[in-house]
Amino acid sequence: MHISHPFDPIEPIETDTRAFNFVADIGSTDILSTNWTIAVSVKSEVQDPTPAARLINPAYLYNTMSVQLLSGCVDGVLYVLGASVVLADGRTISANAEMLCQSKY
Repeated sequence: MHISHPFDPIEPIETDTRAFNFVADIGSTDILSTNWTIAVSVKSEVQDPTPAARLINPAYLYNTMSVQLLSGCVDGVLYVLGASVVLADGRTISANAEMLCQSKY
């Protein structure tokens, strides 16, 4: 599992994508599938009772990236986003990163 740099913050009213690029890990094989998870970080001072509801539609693949659409995040919550990819050579690779939901006003 790789822990990536934090994603840029997202606003509560925003709908946007986040992506992990697995190009450095996959070599010459292909990505067959992807799956995302979301949870509230143990460091978050604000809670979200339904973090999975922030993942909109299934994740999708774009070249060597796993991409997820997010919306409706709770202001002040620090989320942990995770993506796993299954490769044609049988390996499964995962990455995680934090993302803060923060109103600009």
